[in-house]
Amino acid sequence: STSAPWITVNPVGYALTVLADQPAGDWRLGDSGTETAADTSGHGLDAVLGGTRAQGIAASMADGDAAMAFAADGYADVGSRWQLDPASGSFSLEAWVRFTNPTTGTVAGAAWDAYGYQLELSGTRARFRADSGQPLFLLESSGPLNDGVWHHLVGVFDAGTSQALLYVDGVLGHTTPATGAPVFGGSFIIGAGNYAASGFVTAAIDEVA
Repeated sequence: STSAPWITVNPVGYALTVLADQPAGDWRLGDSGTETAADTSGHGLDAVLGGTRAQGIAASMADGDAAMAFAADGYADVGSRWQLDPASGSFSLEAWVRFTNPTTGTVAGAAWDAYGYQLELSGTRARFRADSGQPLFLLESSGPLNDGVWHHLVGVFDAGTSQALLYVDGVLGHTTPATGAPVFGGSFIIGAGNYAASGFVTAAIDEVA
C-alpha cells in the first residue's frame, strides 16, 4: 500500500506495480477538464463522468496525478463490460478513499439491486460485499476511517478457497467464507451503484483497479 501521510512509498512504483498485475481496468482518476475518466490498463474501459464531482484534487500520492471527489449524484460509469465480470474466478478490487463525514454508498463495483460485487462505505467504515439475490459475503473494516486521511482498500475473492478478504491500508482485517461465487451486477461504476441511480457516496476516490 502507498500514500496516506504515515506510509512511505515510491508513488511512481505504485502505479507501475498495479499495471504489472495486468488489471482488467485501472482508473487513476487524475483526469481534469474532461467528461471521461481514462482507463490506463490499455483495455479501453474509459468511464463516462456525470453528476457532482470535483476533478484535479490532491491525490493519495505525490506522483503528479490527481484524484476525484464525488458528492450528491456524482459518478464515473464504465458500463457493462465483460472484462469486469467475476465469472472467471478469483479477483480483487482496490481503491483509495478519503472522507470526513459519515457517508454510505458505493466506492466502486458492479452492483445492481441484490446482485453484484462492490467496495462501499457504510457510515464511517468500509465494506467489501457480493450478492446474488441474497448475500454471498459481507466484510466490514474494524474501525472508523472518516479521519480525512487517505485509506487503501482491497477486496479479494479467492475462488480456490471460496474465501473473501478485506485489506485496509495493507493489513488484512477480515476474511469470511463465501456462500457462492460473485456474479456480475451490470454496469461497473465508481462513486455510485444501481446503474448510477442510487448508492452515491460523498468521498474523494483515487486509483481504482
